[in-house]
Amino acid sequence: RAKPFLQRWYHPLTERHTWLAALYLLVGMFSAVGFFIAVMALGWATFGLMFVGLGVFLIRPFFSLVEVLCRAETAMARWVDVSIDLRPVNPLRGLGFNAVGDPERWRRIGFLCLNLVIGLVLGNVGLAAYWMVPQLLSEGPSGGGWWFVGLGPVMWVLALLIGAGLLGAAPRIAVHLARLK
Repeated sequence: RAKPFLQRWYHPLTERHTWLAALYLLVGMFSAVGFFIAVMALGWATFGLMFVGLGVFLIRPFFSLVEVLCRAETAMARWVDVSIDLRPVNPLRGLGFNAVGDPERWRRIGFLCLNLVIGLVLGNVGLAAYWMVPQLLSEGPSGGGWWFVGLGPVMWVLALLIGAGLLGAAPRIAVHLARLK
């Protein structure tokens, strides 16, 4: 009875889509930070340079950058078979003043800013099981107090059992949270 259970429990570790979900969460954490920094840096530079009259030339590049980053995020979501349809926006004209009044373009900026929080939280939670397994298996239960009272070996066995359970649960957690993101 144990063999079919173990095969079923650990089988997701051999599937490609579970590793793509973990990769999506990992890349999503770094890209969320990078995208947020890029949007904020160019946005604040555009705003600051408005006071000397040069910022008007950065309005169009700012909204173009937001467009490219949103498309990149939606392309990454397709790694886990999630389709994010961006709402249509009015095309940029001239220096891009028409984009300032387009609420859909501001919604995309909000999408990228919110993605910072969502990407980091779901990425860390979704990958935590993968990170905990090596720690449990190499270090076992932390703290020397268990050895003092004679429960050290019991805690090692418990750590190994938790690590083995997490190894089977990790792909399931990653796939679920990748689809939520």
